[in-house]
Amino acid sequence: MGNACVNPTDHETDAEYKFEIKTSHAYREAGTSLLSTVHIDLVGENGSSTGFHELDNSFWPDFERGSRCYFKLTMRHVGMPNILRLKVENSYMDDEWLCEDIVVELGDSKRHFPVYDWVEDKIVQVTSGAVLPQNVTSKYVKSMRKHEIEQSKARYAWIVRPSRDDIGWGMPRYMNASDPKELPLRLTRDAARQDDKDKSELSSIFELVRAKLLTITNPIKELDDYKQLEEVFGNVKQHGSGFLEDWKTDAGMGRQMLNGINPLAMRKCSSIPDRFDVTNDDVSQYLREGKTLDEEIEAGRVYIADYVEYVEGVDRTEGNVCCDSRALFYVNDNKDFMPIAIQLVPGDRDYLFTPADSPEDWMLAKMHFRVAYGNIHEWIYHYLHTHAMAEPFTISLFRCLPRAHPIYKLLRPHLWTVVSINTDARVTLIAPGAAPSQALAISATDMIRKSYKNFHIDDLNIPKVLKKQGLDDPDQLPGYYYRDDSLKLYKLMEEYVQNFISHFYKTDKDVQQDYELQDWTKDVAKEGLGWADGDTKGMPEKMTSVTQLVEICTMVMYTCSAQHAAVNFGQFEMYKFIPNSPGAMTRPPHKKGEANMEVIMNSLPQVDRALVFITVAYTLSRLTANETYIGEFPKKFFDDEGVIKIQDEYTHKLKAFGNDIELRNRDLKHPYTYLLPSDIPNYIAI
Repeated sequence: MGNACVNPTDHETDAEYKFEIKTSHAYREAGTSLLSTVHIDLVGENGSSTGFHELDNSFWPDFERGSRCYFKLTMRHVGMPNILRLKVENSYMDDEWLCEDIVVELGDSKRHFPVYDWVEDKIVQVTSGAVLPQNVTSKYVKSMRKHEIEQSKARYAWIVRPSRDDIGWGMPRYMNASDPKELPLRLTRDAARQDDKDKSELSSIFELVRAKLLTITNPIKELDDYKQLEEVFGNVKQHGSGFLEDWKTDAGMGRQMLNGINPLAMRKCSSIPDRFDVTNDDVSQYLREGKTLDEEIEAGRVYIADYVEYVEGVDRTEGNVCCDSRALFYVNDNKDFMPIAIQLVPGDRDYLFTPADSPEDWMLAKMHFRVAYGNIHEWIYHYLHTHAMAEPFTISLFRCLPRAHPIYKLLRPHLWTVVSINTDARVTLIAPGAAPSQALAISATDMIRKSYKNFHIDDLNIPKVLKKQGLDDPDQLPGYYYRDDSLKLYKLMEEYVQNFISHFYKTDKDVQQDYELQDWTKDVAKEGLGWADGDTKGMPEKMTSVTQLVEICTMVMYTCSAQHAAVNFGQFEMYKFIPNSPGAMTRPPHKKGEANMEVIMNSLPQVDRALVFITVAYTLSRLTANETYIGEFPKKFFDDEGVIKIQDEYTHKLKAFGNDIELRNRDLKHPYTYLLPSDIPNYIAI
């Protein structure tokens, strides 16, 4: 607010103000030092100020981590304040304080001020409630919001535009920090998350794994010998039992395609692409009697996983092999989703395989195909489509929207974790030479850059993606529980967002006149997504309607919560047994008739590389003990009864939806649980 408020005035009367102040427990540093003092200034509707007063209960340790403190102060009477100003003073050291909220009481009236922010080296100013900027009537509040945004844009700075040699080249833009310690405190990990990170650092786990390697005395001679590797990690929460029991079967492979951790990596086949040399004669025995491949394609029973477009021409990591794979799948009369053809080298029929080939040829072809599947999952559907895409929305949110903005309050619970996680990931996960490069065949940065060139914002709109890829019809594609649960959950979230946004934006004009929202939209589009070449990837530079705002907010929220959960937390379950889905192969693909068990075993990664891949999957599948799940609202950003009712209805509907999933799963041999609301963190959790 700067100098927007008038000087403290000499009122004839003073007033007794009471304060209830909650200090966060989430961070070890949340409380103040014993040598620090906290001061508060109240600003009334007309801009009159009480001046700063120290908050101190004599001989009592105030503002300790997790504490709730009460104060009474006699101050100049400014009425019920519109603005609180907070500061921490310490003559001996820098200190900070994480305030959750403050309740101010004057006479019989109370007003709640949600802070949920660090008070550090600058004065923090907060208002009560959630208001669109064009509806703010106080010039002092307007000035305060403007000043807050100016400070935020300096603090939450974009990385200097990367050059071609930088890791961020050709990717969504990110925060100007090379280490999480350089981030603003609001974006750092809380204590439980930091403790878990310390325990689950890849480097730390690798050391434990190396120690346990000494206990593995049996060499890898047979496929089942790989099971001893998963035992290194002890008991890990599993989504159901027997997930991999049928891994060798074609039906098991099809089930994993539909309901594993990469459930969007396929589409309905409308025609056989060039250099995919499968013919009707190759697969006719797997089709309905009397039907041709073209007829079954027309009937909507044939699906394709075409990974050539993703992996062809992309750099491989040293010593690792990933084929330019394609596969056809078919929905048979038993409603099973079955692989019927795999080609490992485009345009060469020597590398085309079907179930009619020898069991070893077919098994090894499926393993090679799954390498491409796993790399595409990790670098595109997991990292790019959730982690990397969430970061520009996050940075712009903290840069452009003040704490009192409704959209800030709506999205912050879903976005606050990702910047710290990504800052680590750019060093430990995707950087050339990082540990995963030993175990995954594709260069992370090269694949992400290639995919981002063709990315469109609609790739985050799951109903649109399912429809575009021809995966939305349950009659044509049964047993696709990811789709069934995702469409229902997306609709629930969309309804919640619609109700929330309509509470504040009554008309499209309200959206158009919200200049803070327009600044956020433009910042995401131009600085976050289109920074390199002006291609904003379909993200609008202006928000023009309530419908458009609902769509964008729903996409962001779903991406950070449900979609991330669907593609992340099953990784250990999927990858723990290397023959099921290797991260890389060590030998080039075989030709028809060349495979036997010796060739298979020599093509699979050996113990050291296999354990690196399993370690990555294990690390990324972990949850901390204090997660907040969708439908939970522990931070009280709102005291508006209308908003609280909308939140309660959303929570109730999510619980009912979860009950429906559990009821369905009782009848399934392999329950699908990745989209249970009770298992979906509100944010990207790791």
